[in-house]
Amino acid sequence: VSAEREVLATKDAASALEGTRRLVSDQSVQVGPLSHLVEERDTLLKMQWEHFDVEMLGTTVGAVLNGLDLSKELPGEATDEVQRALDAYKVVFFRDQHLTPDQHLSFARRFGALEVHPFIPSSDKRPELVRFTKDADTGGYENIWHHDVTWRE
Repeated sequence: VSAEREVLATKDAASALEGTRRLVSDQSVQVGPLSHLVEERDTLLKMQWEHFDVEMLGTTVGAVLNGLDLSKELPGEATDEVQRALDAYKVVFFRDQHLTPDQHLSFARRFGALEVHPFIPSSDKRPELVRFTKDADTGGYENIWHHDVTWRE
């Protein structure tokens, strides 16, 4: 029985899906078994951006937008392009930004009304800003299923 368990533990569970897996054209990234991801990935790779460069992080989700200084007021066309990138990649990141709280709020408001979190403490002056901290003294639930405030209307 232990030899059988050893074989099962070392067997690649995805090998049963081999016929449904596809290789994406860039860097031999394997996508599957959902073949529609290949088409979505190819669409994302063909997108052109005028105001920033994109570094994709996942097969179809996540990108870093490089070349923007969020501490300055962006032209409307650049903001529209950031919104298109957010719609396309679902999650976007901006590295090495040094924003004051007011600059952060100004940028965020370009995309709609901001929400005040009902549970996490915030600043009295800027209730829309919340600092998430994670250290040895702070517990968290980020590694289990949670829904933040999606229940709100």
